[in-house]
Amino acid sequence: DPSYTSLSDIPVSRPLGSRILASSDAHLTAYIAQLPAASRWQRFPYRNYGVAFERVVDGTVGGSLIWEAAVVNATEGDLAAQGLHLIRQLPFFDEPVELTIGLKAEDDFLGQALSQAIESLRADGTLRELAETHYLSPIE
Repeated sequence: DPSYTSLSDIPVSRPLGSRILASSDAHLTAYIAQLPAASRWQRFPYRNYGVAFERVVDGTVGGSLIWEAAVVNATEGDLAAQGLHLIRQLPFFDEPVELTIGLKAEDDFLGQALSQAIESLRADGTLRELAETHYLSPIE
């Protein structure tokens, strides 16, 4: 709904979706719990961002907390074509999603090699090009 410009614009009669076990889901759950009972949305937890996205598109939920890269990828960067828009301002803090590679402590050489390779891909623009090609860049 284009009239939704903040979370509070979504009527409490419309449920909110979120991906279970995501940090944003924990923050949303805590936020909803501190609201007066009459002002609480029902939360629909989903197993992944794809399902959460589908439930927004099919109208099951009034909105959903979804990793922006997943939305951009699912819409090929054209949210308006699906009648969607982003609400970035939330009434609670939510950290940006960071991607990490975990290695065993004894794999120091591999960790350094990966760090150097990633930095090289970043420096020459390859990472940005891949993100744009696969619709993983944030919407400006």
